[in-house]
Amino acid sequence: MIGTSLGVAAFLMFLLFAVQMLVSLHATSRVEAAAYEAARLVAANGGEVPTLTSRSAAATQARQLLGQAGDHATFSWAGTTDQMVVLSVSASSPRFLPFDRELGLEHIERTVRIRTERLR
Repeated sequence: MIGTSLGVAAFLMFLLFAVQMLVSLHATSRVEAAAYEAARLVAANGGEVPTLTSRSAAATQARQLLGQAGDHATFSWAGTTDQMVVLSVSASSPRFLPFDRELGLEHIERTVRIRTERLR
């Protein structure tokens, strides 16, 4: 009976680990897609230096794409020039396991670089 209980407990821990990995991968994909979309919006302004207004509008749209995770996400436009848009997004990942910090799954950081579009 003890062996069966331990086997079921181990199975449930592996199942929770698999769910945590899937949810973390999904959250990472969503953060990267939202970052890419925000940087693309800023880069499509015709080759001008991105303004604070265009960057904050793009960040607002990215927050909407991220949903509840976007409320605590941070956006950094450091390194953005008139030729390249650089956006770094930092967000937290949903948690199911109490020990996911040791696995490095609690925080998502993605940096996107996109060349600006110029009309010729």
